[in-house]
Amino acid sequence: MSLGSVVQKVVEGVTPQNAQRKAVGQAVRIVLERFEASASSSTVKPVIKVGGSFAHDTWLPEDTDVDFFMLYPPTIERGRFEEMGLSLAEEALAPYAPRKRYAEHPYIEAQLDGVTINAVPCYMVSQGQWKSAADRSPFHTEYLKGHLTATLKAQVRVLKKFLKAQGLYGAEIKVMGFSGYACEVLILKYGSFENLLRAAADWRKGEIISVEGGEEKAKVLFRDAPFILLDPVDTTRNLGSAVSPQNLAEFVYLARCVLREPSVSFFESAYLKPVDRAPKHVRNHTVLLRFGYRERSEDILWGELRKTASGLASHLEKDGVQVMRYCVAAEGGRASIAFLVAPERLPQVVERRGPEIFLEDATERFLSSARAAGGSWWLGEDFKSRALQVSAHFSPTALIVEYMKNPVGRVGFAKGLAEDAAETYSVVMGEKAYRSRNAVDQEALRRLAGYRFS
Repeated sequence: MSLGSVVQKVVEGVTPQNAQRKAVGQAVRIVLERFEASASSSTVKPVIKVGGSFAHDTWLPEDTDVDFFMLYPPTIERGRFEEMGLSLAEEALAPYAPRKRYAEHPYIEAQLDGVTINAVPCYMVSQGQWKSAADRSPFHTEYLKGHLTATLKAQVRVLKKFLKAQGLYGAEIKVMGFSGYACEVLILKYGSFENLLRAAADWRKGEIISVEGGEEKAKVLFRDAPFILLDPVDTTRNLGSAVSPQNLAEFVYLARCVLREPSVSFFESAYLKPVDRAPKHVRNHTVLLRFGYRERSEDILWGELRKTASGLASHLEKDGVQVMRYCVAAEGGRASIAFLVAPERLPQVVERRGPEIFLEDATERFLSSARAAGGSWWLGEDFKSRALQVSAHFSPTALIVEYMKNPVGRVGFAKGLAEDAAETYSVVMGEKAYRSRNAVDQEALRRLAGYRFS
């Protein structure tokens, strides 16, 4: 089956039918009326605009979201503007169980007849005069309405369907993938899903993608960024910054796979599948830290979890443990961080490397710390101070137990999670980790060993 035939088949499945359009349109009218009613009694009445994939007509039938932007005068102070907007949204969406969420900015989310409603306060400003992270969004809607043809909208839907199936859709920190707007900009740039895949198959690190110019300035602004997708409404903003290096790498690899062997299956389930059962050499080198947490916004939770996992991995490395990778999972008040490490047992003697001797204060701090730990020290051929000390912790699990005595101070454990984790954590290694029947533990472990070869 050719890629063109595959894409056409997918287009048929992702195009909303008239009945679906009518149902979503009705939900939008109801919510808009409620916003107008609530805003009429406000001290400062915002302008209400509909945006997001519904307004762009790139929404998927099985996953519909509609953004409502509350535009306030730029003279209102930032804290008051957010408070007014969120309060208005909670009132307007009261019948639909509204809840506060966080992205680059706080917003209110609710559900109505299967439609996700996102209510976002922003300022009514001129283009380029941004005062809040959401101010560009109404401009995105106007830009896309003027540039997306019916053919391009269908191609955006195909791309979204593909990314959802492969677990790469969504800019939120839990996913760190491609946002809906990024999808729209990519299709605008390349003209079709197939053209995008052909381009992506040849992308290089630091690739700059732009619809409205700005490449030269981007080279300076985003010098070290692995992927640069410029916002056509604001070419000083990199839409690609939300995409993790791993997800970018997977997209490039998957693009090559689809081009090599096109199939509708790429739009139905993940092509990259974890190994069915972790081999013994993986199980023996697995450390699993699990702990409970009090419920909080998913966006905040995943930011704290990623910060914590990164801090733990970094300090394990400093203490002689090679961390090959780590995976995080969380749901329903339980979090798990799985590490793939080497060695299983740490050497009794550990070499610590300090700063160059020319950095006087840093050298003195390093030697003071080394003196307190015992052992000996010397200066190397690279001008750096070294200290030899006897390790009191012979395993990665023992190190983590030691870290948990002061998790924030020792390893930069997210402060918001530290108190919960200190009271509830447990850490196991090897086969003991894989005996857990907890779904969250299993999710972290399932991904740790990597993908199986097709």
